[in-house]
Amino acid sequence: MRRRAIAFVFFLLTAVLPDFVTAQAPTMAPVGGALAQCTYDRCALRLDRKLFGGETIRVGLDGEEVRLGFSGGVVTDLVAAVPDAVREAEQGMRKRTRGNIAVLIGSLIVTAAFSTLGTDPSAEFDLGRALLLGAGGSAVTIYGGVQATRASQAFSRAIWQYNRAIPR
Repeated sequence: MRRRAIAFVFFLLTAVLPDFVTAQAPTMAPVGGALAQCTYDRCALRLDRKLFGGETIRVGLDGEEVRLGFSGGVVTDLVAAVPDAVREAEQGMRKRTRGNIAVLIGSLIVTAAFSTLGTDPSAEFDLGRALLLGAGGSAVTIYGGVQATRASQAFSRAIWQYNRAIPR
């Protein structure tokens, strides 16, 4: 019984100890090149959301405004100097693309389902089938909205990591 307890403690320590040893280790490689020449006011990024204009990234205090587009690939280009930020931006790109495609498909399904209602009174169109297709299309659209929100969160994390690496 005592050997089992010792073995259990040993395995527990070997599983947990590496996390404690590396807990204070640097999370980012030192950044050089163009980012080292930047000031925070000139190179910091921020994500702006507009009601009907979508999402944009503003570069610097009064810098240019860049639209994210369909996949948000511009974020990866802007944070390319920081590897951790690039990983977050790539996750955001995948989620944004997946979300936009899902919203498009879901919207098409809902439109197709409800556009057939009442078009031909002599046809025996199944109302239940139209409602089921509408509900399915709505679910796909909601999934797309959730993916778009997660993409925006990943982009925010990428921008935060990039801004953290800018010398002050």
